[in-house]
Formats: sequence, C-alpha cells, structure tokens
Amino acid sequence: MTRKVVVVEMVVVVIAMTRINFLVCIFFFLIIFSGCDMSSPDYTPKNPDLIAVLSFNGLLIESDTSFQVDMLPYGTAMFYAEDDAIRLDISLENFPANTTHAIHLHQGSCEVPAMHWNQGEPMENRFCETLSLGIPWAKPYAGDVGNLSVGYDGQGQLSITTNLWAIGTGDHKDLLGRSLIIHENMDDFNMECDPLHGHRHPHANPKVACGIIYPFSGN
Repeated sequence: MTRKVVVVEMVVVVIAMTRINFLVCIFFFLIIFSGCDMSSPDYTPKNPDLIAVLSFNGLLIESDTSFQVDMLPYGTAMFYAEDDAIRLDISLENFPANTTHAIHLHQGSCEVPAMHWNQGEPMENRFCETLSLGIPWAKPYAGDVGNLSVGYDGQGQLSITTNLWAIGTGDHKDLLGRSLIIHENMDDFNMECDPLHGHRHPHANPKVACGIIYPFSGN
C-alpha cells in the first residue's frame, strides 16, 4: 500500500510540474512575441527603399477641369525603389463596396489635374507596345496604372512594378509632384490599345480622389 501511495504522489507531482512548465512557456512566448506585434500602433516598419508617398483625398468638382480637395481620406500610395524600377503599392479605403476604379497619373495638381502624364510625350504617342521590365505595358499612356477592385468593406489594394517611372531623377520619367487620380469607373485598357480603336471617344470617367506624390522624408 505504501508503494502505491508513493507512486500516485510522484505522478501527481510530475503532472503538476508539467502544467507549471507549460504555463511558464506560454508566459515567455507572450512576452517575446508581444514586442513583435506588427499591428501595434507604436511599431514602425523599416522600409529603406521607400522613396515617395501620397495620401488620397476626395475630389469635389467645380467645373470640367477644376476641383476642390475634400478632407475625406481615401487611402495611401507608397513608391519603392527596386533596382532600376519603381514599385507602387496602393491601398484604398472608404470606397463604395464591390466597385472597380481606374487609376492614372496626371500632369497637374489635384485642383487642376490637366492631361494624363505620358513621360512628356505627346498624347498621340502610345505606350501599348512599349516594354516594361520586358513585358508590353499594354496601356495607352505611361501614367496608366490600371484598375483596382474594391471589396465589400470598401477597401482594395494594387501593386505594380515598372521601369517606365522614376522618383527624384529630374528627367522625363520623374513622378515627383505629379498627381495620382482615382476615377469613379474602370477603364478598358485592352480596347484603348486596339489598333482599330479610333481613340476619339470622350473619357467621361469622373475623378473621385487624388493625391500628390511627395518624396518620403522618413518622419
């Protein structure tokens, strides 16, 4: 009988020790990984290649060519240097659910966007067959970013990398000071690049949000 009691007591002690060790492990796990929480408001990701940024705000139309900038935030855009190319990451918010929007670079400001940015080339010069990182650009203008789809929550993301753009070079590819505009509807870039397309139709696609590209200061 004494031997059985001793065995039972040893088993209880082992189980208790196992539970203590488990709790200790959980405790240290939480301490270690709580300091690496990527969602923490105090955490600032290090992006040494981040070189330009912008914030999108709403546009209120004044006339066919001029707008007022609203304070409603519509998202952000980040420009990164990647070797000899530029990567653009766009993140949108506060858009109508389940919609798709064309995005273009424009020559002017948000108040007066002017024409599409096209590397300083005449608007008749098309970039449809121009190679971007070895692949045809397949969009009419050098500043045609593409279409971005927004989900049920009013948010959407788009990432694009190209060597047709530059940041801070001061040459014809430089995007600093240009405006990036979100349109109400999507564009059919394939149709725009069709050789049979006359390119004479009006671009009745309202501008709904805009931001100006500024160099990233690191602050």
